[in-house]
Parts: sequence; structure tokens; C-alpha cells
Amino acid sequence: MFKTAIVSGSLSGGKPISTISLPEDLELIEVEQLEPGVEENPFGVPSDKLLKVVVRRNSLQVNNVLCLNRHGYGHILPPQQIPYRANVFALKAVGVETVIALYTVGSLEEDLRPGDIVILKDYLNHTEGRISSFYDEVALHISMADPFCPHKRSILRMLAQQRVDEHNARVKADPTSEVRVHTKGVMACISGPAYSTKSHSGVYSELGANLVGMTVFPEALLNREADMACVGLAVVSDYDCLPGRRAVSADMVIESAALSRPL
Repeated sequence: MFKTAIVSGSLSGGKPISTISLPEDLELIEVEQLEPGVEENPFGVPSDKLLKVVVRRNSLQVNNVLCLNRHGYGHILPPQQIPYRANVFALKAVGVETVIALYTVGSLEEDLRPGDIVILKDYLNHTEGRISSFYDEVALHISMADPFCPHKRSILRMLAQQRVDEHNARVKADPTSEVRVHTKGVMACISGPAYSTKSHSGVYSELGANLVGMTVFPEALLNREADMACVGLAVVSDYDCLPGRRAVSADMVIESAALSRPL
């Protein structure tokens, strides 16, 4: 059984996880591919096979962690085609209790700079047509006042800040490489795969969003329905289409993802 899962847009850009550059105090011990249990999943085939990852920190073995690429190996699934229910069900079936969801996002505020890390607090759903519940035949009402676990958020903020401080100490000669941690991220989730228009981004900002992405919904809601604590960590890749800034493009996001990050 597994306690924690990391769900990301891609692991090392769709490459094998063994190619990921880990912090100096972490050592990759084991990577094992698990079968998704398709025959036991009533919601179909997950995006990718689950990866059991074991790392060791400072000579101490860390608990097993599951990893899942929500876009599939090689980033082949667009946001509107991700099997969100199958993914969440697969994690719940192997005993996951906490989901750490990683996102690459655009910024709707000048203060949230590319490279910065944002702990999500809330989201706004602006998608269309996505199935958002496991329960098609009964009315199950759950509270979504806090879609991300406040206790887990505080822990994630502390850990992220530690990594960012270490990163900034290494790059202090180059202030442009410094990264900051923000704790009040509100993501406007759009259908994709196209990026927002300027008018749409202006509306999202007026409604209280400071980030824009494509996959937090219905993933966060389904995690809650499955009774798994969820925390979201977003890495800013661009300024979306803020006035005076170059409009986001796929090449810009890919270039940003390739840069060295503290996490």
C-alpha cells in the first residue's frame, strides 16, 4: 500500500524518471512500473502506468511514493482527453491518502514571475464538458470550500521554501535566477489545449484568479470525492497574455520547463 502520490503534467518532460536531476541529498534507489489494474477500474484506463519510486535522503530510506503522468508517457494526452476519473480511482485503489499535484501555469499578476512556485489555495472552473464526479446515479454533495488540504499546504510551503532557499543560495550571483514561493494561488482552469484570449484572462483576473492552467479541474474535486487529501504546487512558466508581456506559446512553456528548478 502507498500513502503518497505525485501527479504531474510529465516527469522529466516525458522521459524516464531515472533521468530526473535530484537534489544533492537525494539518491534514487528504485523505480518499479506497476500495472494499472485496468480490469478492476470501472472508469477505464489511466493515463499511464503507476511508477513506484524509492529515494534515500542522507542515508535514510524515504517511504515509497507513487508517480503518475496525467498526460501519459511522452505528454500525448491533451487536457480535455485526460482520464481523470480512471487516474484518481487507480491511486485510491492502491491505498493513496495524499496527492501532491504538480502544475505548470501562466501568471495573471506581474508579481508572480516565471520560475516562481505557487502553493494553490483555490481554483475557478472554466472548462466545458468534463465529467466531474464518480457518482452518476446518486446525488452526493461534498464541501469544496477548501479544495486543498490546509494542513498539507502548510507542510508543502515549508518544504518548498527550504528548497527555494537552497536554490537561491546557489544562484545568488545572478538575481534573475532567484525563485520565490507564494502561498495564495487561485487557478482559473480552462478547457485547453488553446491558451486564453486577452479578454478571457482579464475576466479570470477580475474573478480573483492569479494563475491560469488546464488540469486542476476535475482532478482536485475527484480527489476530494475519493477522500484523499490534495495539495497543489504550481510552477509559473509565463505571463499568459498580460499587457506589455509576450503572449504565451507552447515553445515558451517547453523552454521554461527545461530550466533548472529548485523542486
